[in-house]
Amino acid sequence: MPAKDSTPATQPSMCASRTFEIVRRCSLAGLARALPSGLTLDWRPCRPVERTHLDSHDWRLWAAGASLVVEAVEGKQMVIWRPARGGAVMVDSAPTPRCAADLPEGTVRREVQSLLGERALLPLAALRVQQRPGSVRDERAKIVTRVWWERSTPLDRTDEPAGSTRTTLRIEGVRGYEGGWRAVQAAWERLPFLKEAEQEELALAAAARGRTPGDYSSRIHVPLADDTSAAEATRLILRHLLETTSANLPGAIDDVDPEFLHDLRVAVRRARSALGQLAGSLDPARFARLREELRWLGGVTGPCRDLDVFVMDLEKYGKELGEPARTQLTPLLDHLRRQRQRQHGELKAALTSPRLRRLLATWRRVTEPPRRPPAAPEAQRPAREYGAARVQRAYRRLRRHARRLGPQAPPEGLHQLRIDAKKLRYLLEFFAPLLGRPAAALIRQLKELQDALGIFNDLAVQQRRLAEALGEVLASGAADGAAALAAGRLVAVLEARQGAQRAVVSKRLEAFFTPEVRAEVASLTAGEGE
Repeated sequence: MPAKDSTPATQPSMCASRTFEIVRRCSLAGLARALPSGLTLDWRPCRPVERTHLDSHDWRLWAAGASLVVEAVEGKQMVIWRPARGGAVMVDSAPTPRCAADLPEGTVRREVQSLLGERALLPLAALRVQQRPGSVRDERAKIVTRVWWERSTPLDRTDEPAGSTRTTLRIEGVRGYEGGWRAVQAAWERLPFLKEAEQEELALAAAARGRTPGDYSSRIHVPLADDTSAAEATRLILRHLLETTSANLPGAIDDVDPEFLHDLRVAVRRARSALGQLAGSLDPARFARLREELRWLGGVTGPCRDLDVFVMDLEKYGKELGEPARTQLTPLLDHLRRQRQRQHGELKAALTSPRLRRLLATWRRVTEPPRRPPAAPEAQRPAREYGAARVQRAYRRLRRHARRLGPQAPPEGLHQLRIDAKKLRYLLEFFAPLLGRPAAALIRQLKELQDALGIFNDLAVQQRRLAEALGEVLASGAADGAAALAAGRLVAVLEARQGAQRAVVSKRLEAFFTPEVRAEVASLTAGEGE
């Protein structure tokens, strides 16, 4: 059981931080002599430190301007949390946390959880450090600046030294003593053997493990230019999706966190959508095998992901219903977790199979630059014009289907509408660099519609799955009537929410087909790129 976080994160112990690189030999006495009158520099003994930077695979903490570092010093391990607002909070943590829930209860855990969601904490960078801590004090012996002289070496994935060793002087101000902090900075800025560190420690150390902060995102970003052809744009889109799929395979195989499988499935869905909606720019024979194999990959990854979502939803609903319903639903959750474990075993076999390796090889081969121009009918059409036309066609199809279904559409019809909305959004994301502001506005509006349709669909699916899981658990004798009553109560709640959500869906559909939105779609042809 982790110790409680007793340090209030709302009152950080430190304010600003700065790192200098020591570019030639210097003495610690020289640093002390450079200080203004009345300030003294005290040093403590040198010590070895093992430092690990934790973040999610998609750099959620870094992107938010925060950091989470684990330091092992003299047999004691600490987690240092630096939120974006500044300051630092240190808490005991052993062993190294693998997710936000492993952190001590308190503000640090809540703040990290709010950024991470379901993502795991991974050791994305590590260093071996020789460190000498120090402090600058004023005439009253109050600490005005904390100092760390460090000689650090990045470590690779096997924790062996990699890259060049760097010597730095890191200084951090203390809240309430900003004047002293500014005086120390001004004095040391003038020293010839110090220069502003050109590279952050995280970037330097991550490079030793083959990573760069921000190098992975599940979002689509394909650099398309005005002179890109439709065929080249489609090739680049499919290549980008191959890289996203490959980046998520190890995490999905090792079951690091559920988002690896989610991102993998989204990349595969986008690729299948691109092959279907952009077929006019492709040679059908060249991509037929890839289309067939991606359909297989989408199928084998579905059951495990469905169970991931259902387990998370059931845990959330159990908390909402409170006791005793939460306890009564435990047999169902245990049953679903066992199912999910079996499904992951099957998923792992598929993702490590020769068929998957052949699929990736095919995908890579067909997205290599072609030796001669593709013969597809729209291959040489300008990508902006081609993308705008595909978006407009998909929008008209979505609108036509929505009008045909009407306000009392059955869940199956709204599910198909949700698929149509996804295909439209994929097209907008594919060609966003060329379509500019109108595309960005449409994506925002479409997201609201997708969210409404997704919630409605989830509520319908959850009721069916809940009934199926209850039947299986009751048949096995692992649950009793209390579980059935709790499940029945939950079904009633979901049914009521689904009814209310239908009105939200109708409102979002109406908003997405207004004359103003139709005008935005039409404006894409005008080529209002950025």
